[in-house]
Formats: sequence, C-alpha cells, structure tokens
Amino acid sequence: MSDKKERYIPSIRTLKKAAESLPPAQTWRADTVQVPVNETRLIEFKKIRFKTKEGKTDRWVYEGKLIVS
Repeated sequence: MSDKKERYIPSIRTLKKAAESLPPAQTWRADTVQVPVNETRLIEFKKIRFKTKEGKTDRWVYEGKLIVS
C-alpha cells in the first residue's frame, strides 16, 4: 500500500464557486489564499503579477493553469 496523499482535482464548477469568494488580489497581503470547498478540502490560489495594457496587476491563479479575474 502507498502512503501517498490522494490528490484532489476539483471540478470547474467547484473552482468557480471558490473563486467567487476570493479576496481582491491587489489588497491581499499574502501570496496565497486557501478556500474551503467542504469540511475536508481546501483549494489554494496563488497571487501572480501580470502585465496588462493598464500596467501591472495582481491576479489569482489556480495551479498556474487558470487565471481568476
């Protein structure tokens, strides 16, 4: 038997619901935020700085694959 931790892959619906409760990335002091999706699971988002037409802005990213505006 393996003691490897079971990896949780949330659905798009779950990610969308979690993203709706994220604080504004521009005012959040930490580089990560964890959002609970049920009693035992958390989804972690990381703050990444992006360059846009208006200048640099912070956005939340899930596993480097999904940008949350």
